[in-house]
Amino acid sequence: MTLIIDVDSHFQEPPDWLVDADEKLAARIEPSWYFRTSTQDLFSFFSDAAPADRLAVDAERLTASIQQSQGFFAGFSTLKEAAAAANESRFRGMAYPFGGYLSDERLAWMDQNEIHAQIINPASALVTVDRVAEYLEPEDVPRAIRAYNDWAAGVVSGHTDRLLTTTLLWWENVEWCVAELRRTRELGARAFLIPGRPPAGKSVAHEDYEPIWAAAHELGMLGVLHFGFLGGPQVAPGWYETGRGELKDVGYVLASISAATPQMVSASLIAAGVFERYPNFHLTLQEYQSTGWAPDWVRALDYLLTLPVLRNITGRWSLPLKPSEYFRRQVLVVAQPGDRVQRAIEELDDCVVFSSDFPHPEGSSTPTADFRKLLSQEPVDKAKEERFFGGRMHDILSRTA
Repeated sequence: MTLIIDVDSHFQEPPDWLVDADEKLAARIEPSWYFRTSTQDLFSFFSDAAPADRLAVDAERLTASIQQSQGFFAGFSTLKEAAAAANESRFRGMAYPFGGYLSDERLAWMDQNEIHAQIINPASALVTVDRVAEYLEPEDVPRAIRAYNDWAAGVVSGHTDRLLTTTLLWWENVEWCVAELRRTRELGARAFLIPGRPPAGKSVAHEDYEPIWAAAHELGMLGVLHFGFLGGPQVAPGWYETGRGELKDVGYVLASISAATPQMVSASLIAAGVFERYPNFHLTLQEYQSTGWAPDWVRALDYLLTLPVLRNITGRWSLPLKPSEYFRRQVLVVAQPGDRVQRAIEELDDCVVFSSDFPHPEGSSTPTADFRKLLSQEPVDKAKEERFFGGRMHDILSRTA
C-alpha cells in the first residue's frame, strides 16, 4: 500500500480559538475589526504602500462568507460573546467546515482518502495575529503567536503521529524563535512558517537568522513558504493605480508575479550557503503553482553561473554543489489538486510532493483519487509516483524522532 503524506493542509480555526488559548488577550480584541471587509486582506501582502483608496471596496465584491463574518461579529461587544453565539448558529457550520478544527473528523476524512499524515498550516488565525499587531501593543504579538501554537497543539494532542502542526514564529526575536521551535517540536510540530518578505528589513539568509536554520536542521522542522502567508513580493504602489475600479486589473497582475517570492527565498538560502551548512533542513513551496515553473527555473539557476557579467560582479561560485543540486536535495515543490505534475516529477524527481489543501475550497475533497487519475493519464515511473505520494516525505520526517 502506498504511503500518503499530505504536505499542505490547514486548520480552519473557529472564532473562539483565541478565547480558549488566551481569554485575557481575546477580551481586548474588538469583534468589529476581527474580520475586516477590505481588499487589504487580499492584496496587502504585495505592497505595504498600496493606496488606501484603491484597496477600499464594497462588501458585495467580496465573498459571502467574509460579508457574513463581518456583519455577524460586529454585532457583539466581545469576541467571546460572538464566538459563543457562533457555536449556536449555522454560521459555524458554513464558515468552519467539518474537520477544520476537530481532529476526529479530520482523521476520518484522512482515512477516507488513505492519507497517513498531514502537515497542518494555520488559516484565519493569521488574521487574528495581524489584528493584534495592528491594534494592540507590540508585546502582545508574541503572546498571540504563542497562544496559536498552544491551541494547535491542543487540537492534535494524542494524534501527533498523524497530525503535524506548523509553528508560527516571531521573527523580530531570534532567540524567542529558537526557543519556540524547540518547545513546539516537543508538542508535535514538524514545520514552521517562513515570511515571504525580508523580516525586519533583512534577508532570511542574513547571518542573524542562522540560529533558526540551525535549530530547524537539528529538530527536523520543515520550512513552510506558503502563498499569501506572511507577505509576498514588494511592488511599487503605482501598479495599483489603473484608473479603473476593477479588482481584476490589480489582482491578475499581482497574481502573475507570485513565483517571485519562492524564487527569491530559495535562491537566497542557496547562495548564502544555508542549505550547505544545514543539509537536514528542507524548504516547502506551497500554493505557488511551482510544478509549472520550477523545472525551467532550476535549470536557469545553473545557467546563471555561466554568465560573465554576473561572475565578474559577484565572483566565482564557491559552494561545493551547483545551485540546482541544493534545490533538488532540500527544496520540495508541493503539488496542489489541479496541478499538472507529470513533467515536474520526471524532471525534478524527489522534489515534487502531494497535498490536499484540506479543507480549503481551492483544494479537493478527493485529492488522492484526483492525483491517481491524473497520473494514470500521464504516467510516471511507479517508484517516482510512490515518492510523490509520501515516500520522500517519510524519509525526511523520519530523520529525527
